[in-house]
Amino acid sequence: MAHHRRIVVEQQVEKDCTRITDKLKTEFSYRQIDLHPDVAAYLGKFMAKKSGLVLHTSEGTPYLYGNLADDWLDPRLAKLGLYEVGMGWHSFKRFRNSWLRAPDQRCQEDVRKFWLAHKPTEMGELYSALKEDLAVRLDEAERVGYGCRRLLFQMFQEKGSSSLVEESRNGI
Repeated sequence: MAHHRRIVVEQQVEKDCTRITDKLKTEFSYRQIDLHPDVAAYLGKFMAKKSGLVLHTSEGTPYLYGNLADDWLDPRLAKLGLYEVGMGWHSFKRFRNSWLRAPDQRCQEDVRKFWLAHKPTEMGELYSALKEDLAVRLDEAERVGYGCRRLLFQMFQEKGSSSLVEESRNGI
């Protein structure tokens, strides 16, 4: 189903507390992220027996940005030999941008900017109907792929994630 292949961004965790707010950084931060079918299936399995936040503390509260990076992301990147000081979560957005612009993918420029929440810079982007054309965006998400299968598999392969990893060997 198409609606299971996207993430809708309309909330965020406040910078220095675990409160969720509907006010995002910019008006362009409110967006939809269309997923490749394999990524959607993986996320569906991950969330199958959960409700609420995708990532949360044992108390059910949202992680603070820095704590999640320090406690979860950085150690995994270090273990894979990929950690660099200051790399953080934004590196995923930079990787995705590079992947979408690579010659083998050549993602439609309007779609790429839409997914990355870039502010429109020309009239054609302002009046683009992409926001309403989910079918085109989902087709493009499937065509361009996601480019990090091995990395994601390695990051989630750890004690406590083994059943998810085992179940998703044919997915991500």
